[in-house]
Amino acid sequence: MTQTRILIISNDIVGSNMAGPGIRSLELARVLSKIFDVVLAAPNESDLPQEAIRLHPYQYHHWDSLRPALEGVDVIFATGFALQMFAPLLDFPLPIVIDLYDPFPLENLYLFEEVDTAQKQQVYQTDLSIVDVMCRRGDYFVCANERQRDWWLGVLQAKGRINALTAGEDPSLRRLVDVLAFGLPSRLLATDAPGPRELLPAISLDDPLILWGGGLWAWLDPITLIQAMPLILAEVPRAKLLFPGTRHPNSLVPMMKRTVEAIALAEQMGLTEQSIFFGEWIPYDSWTSYVMQSDVAISLHYDTLETQFSAVRSRILSYIWAGLPMVVTEGDAASRLVQEYHLGEVVPYEDVEGVAEAIVRVLRQGKAPYRAGLDAIAPTLTWEEVARPLMEFCHAPRLAPDRVAGWVTSRAEVNGHSNHIQQQQLEIAQLRQTIQAYEQGRFIRLMQEVERLKRKLFSF
Repeated sequence: MTQTRILIISNDIVGSNMAGPGIRSLELARVLSKIFDVVLAAPNESDLPQEAIRLHPYQYHHWDSLRPALEGVDVIFATGFALQMFAPLLDFPLPIVIDLYDPFPLENLYLFEEVDTAQKQQVYQTDLSIVDVMCRRGDYFVCANERQRDWWLGVLQAKGRINALTAGEDPSLRRLVDVLAFGLPSRLLATDAPGPRELLPAISLDDPLILWGGGLWAWLDPITLIQAMPLILAEVPRAKLLFPGTRHPNSLVPMMKRTVEAIALAEQMGLTEQSIFFGEWIPYDSWTSYVMQSDVAISLHYDTLETQFSAVRSRILSYIWAGLPMVVTEGDAASRLVQEYHLGEVVPYEDVEGVAEAIVRVLRQGKAPYRAGLDAIAPTLTWEEVARPLMEFCHAPRLAPDRVAGWVTSRAEVNGHSNHIQQQQLEIAQLRQTIQAYEQGRFIRLMQEVERLKRKLFSF
């Protein structure tokens, strides 16, 4: 009997250096490949070693580069961006699973901070067009958590996807949209790669190490943490704070304004290279050494729609995997897990004193008080566990009943949306270039100083 063949299309790079979307695609491919024949398509060539899954490189917006990966495929797993980049996918009579874990329309409301309202709205309208296409084309949808699912159910209802056929097939609508959270590895990961205590001479083996694990996106709040450092140092003088991920591994993603602000503030406070350290990005297989060598991990954010509807971030999962207690801001899915399982401390938004007190408390208590909760939750969040809904779908792939009945927008109309999106995406690319040019002009002297400082640091 022929194995079901699944094509996973990652919209971000998959390689030794990768961010959350690439990690999600790779780990889901690894889990599915234990049962199914899996092809993982990702931008550009990958430097990962050969394994059970087949890696297929493609070029953004070049259909001919993706088309060979579709040979013999039974199920497609992709984000809305894949449908936007490759409009011919809309014509394929195959079940398409849409991954909704990243609430990108909400993220982008905060991402373009330096542009005027009209330009922000143009980006938002493009995002809404992508949402419209993927909601009409998808046969099955997965998202990151139950709060997200409630939101996406509202979106799907507005697009006509909750109807007599989909509700009649399954009153709970789990056959239409279910939860597939970000997971953590069940396998042992190598810990022999050099970590910060080996790579940075200024961080000794017994210095208390505070880890900000991941990028510094517009909706995240490294500023409060940096402002809290003098209070932390007053109580724990040898404490060190590490931001190892200031550069996204995808070269198309520019340095975030929040990153520039964080580096400038640390320098202004005279803490750079003394108590606060910045790196560029950590290879996926080396990340284990960083979390294992840390004493407390941090994830702070602002009060935005993005954080209210975000997934449990990949950095949080790595903290849980490593048994690393954390200090997090209230209001998102991760903070509810931290409270429920006592994985660390939860603090109010932008509370400098509260952050300092929580970090000092964890450093003084050590990891032991949080061990039971971390050990209890970890087995429930492995990729094997969270991927169960997708595994079940792939065992019996199907087209959505309302699409089979012709109740959803016709292919021609969807293709019209896709053409409109592609035009808008070209305009957004021009907008990104404008933003970068603006930031380079505004921060040129600051960035020269930042580069001078970075040359003194070890490259992570």
